[in-house]
Amino acid sequence: MDAVFFALAACELALFAGVYLLGARYVRRGMRAPFPPIPPVPVFPPVKAALIVPCTGDSPHMRRCLGTLLSQDYPGLRCVFAVESESDPAAAAIAALIRDRPGARLVFAGPATASCQKNHNLLAAVAAVRDEAEIYVFCDSTHLARPDLASRLAAPLALGQARLTSGFHQVMPGDESLPVLAMAWTVLAVHMLQAAPFLSQPWGGAMAVTRATFEENGVAALWSRTIVDDFMLGPRLLKKNIRCRPVAEACLDTPLSGYTGKAWRAWWFRQLQYLKFCMPLLWVATGLGILALAAPLVLAPAYLVAAVLGLARPGLGAAGAGHILALCLLMHAYRPLVPGKPKWFAFTLAGFVFLGATAWLYAKTWTTNVMTWRDIAYEVEPGGRVKRVMRKDKENRGSNPV
Repeated sequence: MDAVFFALAACELALFAGVYLLGARYVRRGMRAPFPPIPPVPVFPPVKAALIVPCTGDSPHMRRCLGTLLSQDYPGLRCVFAVESESDPAAAAIAALIRDRPGARLVFAGPATASCQKNHNLLAAVAAVRDEAEIYVFCDSTHLARPDLASRLAAPLALGQARLTSGFHQVMPGDESLPVLAMAWTVLAVHMLQAAPFLSQPWGGAMAVTRATFEENGVAALWSRTIVDDFMLGPRLLKKNIRCRPVAEACLDTPLSGYTGKAWRAWWFRQLQYLKFCMPLLWVATGLGILALAAPLVLAPAYLVAAVLGLARPGLGAAGAGHILALCLLMHAYRPLVPGKPKWFAFTLAGFVFLGATAWLYAKTWTTNVMTWRDIAYEVEPGGRVKRVMRKDKENRGSNPV
């Protein structure tokens, strides 16, 4: 057991250090002050593009986010917002926002019966704009977009440097509660992995793909029967040797305050479920990494307490204390990568909560094939195919900021 502890502790510290070295510079490229200004958008030939946004619910936060999407600096950009029906609270909010914007429209998709509602909304928007764009830019409705987001995602496509691009988002903590900072840790961890070419996927809230790539690879048919858009798109195109190009500067902002632990856990559990449904081999392999992260968190304090009580050698207690201290110091290095640079103690505590909860939530993914999102539950088969859509009563729909 002692040898196992030392091996896993070394792996954990190496992983924390390795991810930092891999992704810190990439994350900084998407941040603003205090880092240097990001480079301008590359000059590219004019290509017709459409910004496609699936929506549901209504809140001041969502309306603010949609306003930033309507303020993109991309010349001639078409904006298409898709909701399930006129009864969705998002419909009235969007109609008011686009009333005097001739380049924007609202599409009603109807209820999904064979896919997730988000995919169904996306496909309705694509059908509405198909002949008007050569580049599709997809963006979530719950993040603040900088004016150059669409241009940055579209530039590599217009220049022929890529066929699929992805941005990401960063949590901007409005308070230093555990759920908010745990969410910041979660998003940051996945964000940093985008810097690895072999791991980069169209995750994080914004992506762009050429219309030709979308149509030639049957993406519409894929989305029409599956549980999620981005987790399905990336692997499908990778099989055709079409790699996602991450665009660090295409970074969305997610202000977050008053967040609850229940909301964070539900969000993170869904992401782990997507991994299970859409990338099962990676999901299983991820379990080994999570074990390497979680086991030392249990063993290190156990050795320390046992040594204090005289139940273990003092050297083991010192090793446990040393591991905890080393992990705290590594977490400290991550602080500048979160806007506002949270206080050390709160951020470090949230880091340990993130690691422990991730292990627990990952274990839960082995127990169910049902995913719940808002008022809809989906039974999902291997490969991400939706087997059954189960709708609940629609009451008090709102808009969650993530």
